[in-house]
Amino acid sequence: MEINFVREPALRHLRCKAVLIRGGYDPHLRKIELVGECWCRKTLVHETFHTLSYFTRDENLVEKFLGEWRFVVEGLTEFLTGIVLYSERHTRLCYERWLAKTHCACSISYEAYVRIFGALSHVVLPLDSYASIFLYRRGVDWNESYRSFLARYKLPDILRDWEGPSDLEALLLDGIEREYGREKRGEFEKLLEEDLEVVLNYGRMVRGGVLSSSDGPI
Repeated sequence: MEINFVREPALRHLRCKAVLIRGGYDPHLRKIELVGECWCRKTLVHETFHTLSYFTRDENLVEKFLGEWRFVVEGLTEFLTGIVLYSERHTRLCYERWLAKTHCACSISYEAYVRIFGALSHVVLPLDSYASIFLYRRGVDWNESYRSFLARYKLPDILRDWEGPSDLEALLLDGIEREYGREKRGEFEKLLEEDLEVVLNYGRMVRGGVLSSSDGPI
């Protein structure tokens, strides 16, 4: 893996004027690029997660990640980045500044999708469940892992070409009500509207099938 520090984004899938470019990872070149003064430690953690991901290492998934699955996968990657920031909150200010959007460079990216994964992890999904569909394992069939993941947690297919996060929210609301009941749907719906400090409090999310009741370390 190579890391480049540049003044302007050069990776072909980063050349987009509609969003602030802080950095990126090119799965074809296996190169992280960090741009000017737009990046911070959060950016490096996020891009490092990309290097570990099925979506950039499995050749059958790379083009889907760069295309129709991009925003939901980026949201999941940013959500996992938050776990790292939260785990270091007593020694670094990154988590606090990430939530508060203190500086543009270290504020949350893909926030609407991050909220969705945060709400899911309060209500349905244990934090450690994401590893099976995200962290690359040589010789493991990702499609089988993904099918098992959806079946185990009774979820609809979340990796699609969504027009926006509201479509994913609507699908999950219906699915949670059908599989878990109205009360769980209500919890999920309420969390989607909560402050970031609530929905992204990793210390209170489900862990190994048990909802934590503390703000302790992960």
